[in-house]
Amino acid sequence: MKYHEMLQKRETIARQMRELNDTVKTEKRSFDEAENKRWGDMLTEHDDLAAKIEREEQLRSIDEKFANEHQEEQRNDGVILPNNAKQKHLLLFCAKVFQS
Repeated sequence: MKYHEMLQKRETIARQMRELNDTVKTEKRSFDEAENKRWGDMLTEHDDLAAKIEREEQLRSIDEKFANEHQEEQRNDGVILPNNAKQKHLLLFCAKVFQS
């Protein structure tokens, strides 16, 4: 299942859960046995989809980070430039050592 399909399905399940809960609340009664089973099934499916979506989002973040790092290397002809003060300090130190 594609990412956007998982998002849509999760939203549909959540809407169905809300409708079931609202119906029971409006009728001022408790869930019957069939409704309890349906609720549990929907909750399980919703949670499974949420976990899959979370993993996909983590992978997308990792892919984006890799692409950004790789793109930075290509822009600098394979030379990795420092991206924080500690790395810049180390680079300047090494440059001074090799110049002496």
